[in-house]
Amino acid sequence: MKIGYSPSGFYPRELPARDATAKLLELAETAHELGYDYIEKGDHHVVDLGQYLQNVPTSGRLAALFDHVATMFLLPMYDPVLVAEQAGTLSAMVEQFDFWCALGYNDDAFRAFGVPKRQRAPRFEEQLALIRRLWSEDEVTFEGKYYQVEDVSVNPKADARICIGGSAEPAVRRAGRLGDAWVSSSADHDTLEEKIQWFEEAGGGAVIVRLDAVGLPNDADAKEHAQDLIKDGYRGWSSDANYLAGDATHLAEYLGDLVDSGVDEVVVRPMDRAYATETLTQLIEAKEQC
Repeated sequence: MKIGYSPSGFYPRELPARDATAKLLELAETAHELGYDYIEKGDHHVVDLGQYLQNVPTSGRLAALFDHVATMFLLPMYDPVLVAEQAGTLSAMVEQFDFWCALGYNDDAFRAFGVPKRQRAPRFEEQLALIRRLWSEDEVTFEGKYYQVEDVSVNPKADARICIGGSAEPAVRRAGRLGDAWVSSSADHDTLEEKIQWFEEAGGGAVIVRLDAVGLPNDADAKEHAQDLIKDGYRGWSSDANYLAGDATHLAEYLGDLVDSGVDEVVVRPMDRAYATETLTQLIEAKEQC
């Protein structure tokens, strides 16, 4: 199993942006030193009461640390020609580039970008079709419902693994039809195997699970701390949310169960930045025990 690290790009607004960037890079360096296989930068827009370090510039900086970088794009928010160009440049910086993409869900972001949320699924499929052609052809002419180009070329072209996120059945099957990998944000064993079956029926590929995590040397402390974070409003989750929490031994058992379910890669995001180093350490030890 490969294991990746997803650093949070969200920081309090009162923290100077240079300090926020320094903190992100410090944890990225720690993950690299610990032996994480790759790093993934998420995508988020219109952040209330905070600041968010954006996906493309941050990924470019992280490419100086990791030879394998994944970058998420909430595609309906973007012009597909621009995305194809940005991904092409990022791909040229690393040995392996993963193009993560998803529909997005934030109503405020859709309003801010002037994109009707109800159009997000057909826009996504049209964008991905155009982006694929821009990465494989020159002088592309494309006449879609939402996007049109005439004799457009993009260079450098991305050599990218296309990883599509989503949890509902249509999204999972879309990943199987259009992607090289499916990214799940949940590892609920009651539903994961069924969703993997949907994915494989539609075409299949690699299965990636991205999970929030707390790892501490004491298993009970890790579980208690995760629950305390959720009680304090972590991401608006309920107490039965799906996440990783425990010491290396128990985390290894959980990772082993994921492998048995058909998961190929796990990407972790520490739930508490104050314990991020401990979490990253426990998880890499768990991987070694698997």
